[in-house]
Amino acid sequence: MLLLLPAYGVAQQGPVLSLDTVLKRIDQNNLLLQSYGLKAESYKHSAKAATAWMAPMVGVGTFMTPYPGQELMDDRDKGSLMFQLEQDIPNPVKLKANKRYIESKAKVENETRGITLNEYKAQAKRLYFGWLIAAQKITVLQQNEKIDADHEKDRRDEVPLQSIQTGKCLQNNSQTGRKQQHDPHARR
Repeated sequence: MLLLLPAYGVAQQGPVLSLDTVLKRIDQNNLLLQSYGLKAESYKHSAKAATAWMAPMVGVGTFMTPYPGQELMDDRDKGSLMFQLEQDIPNPVKLKANKRYIESKAKVENETRGITLNEYKAQAKRLYFGWLIAAQKITVLQQNEKIDADHEKDRRDEVPLQSIQTGKCLQNNSQTGRKQQHDPHARR
């Protein structure tokens, strides 16, 4: 764990983004969410066009005309000229039902986008707070490491001091003991 601390300092060179910024970027830049939005938009446009009627068609052509160079037996073998007008008149109830169906598909895409966005936001929050906790743990570990280093330094400094003090204490005690042996008025 301690070996990874120097790598942590190198990996975190960029600016730290706030949680709100991260969530806004997810909403704006995620390709899957954008595709859901674009599908919903296309369904809305399709729903507007769903009530349109087919354009009227006009046609002119020949009917049963012989190939060039063929011998005609009768006047009826000459063929005829044909005009065609066509207009499809749809059922308005079916058109409205189709429009509502397409609009519902747009709503489904928007709801799917919302669900996916909520999942991404929850995951981003979980990862962001996990990162904050990890950063705090690293700070605490660094503080503990510093405290341990200070304790180690103090302990190294105390060992010679204690041995010097112990030697002085023993020397003082021995001198006091000698005085008491030679001084009959000293208390025991």
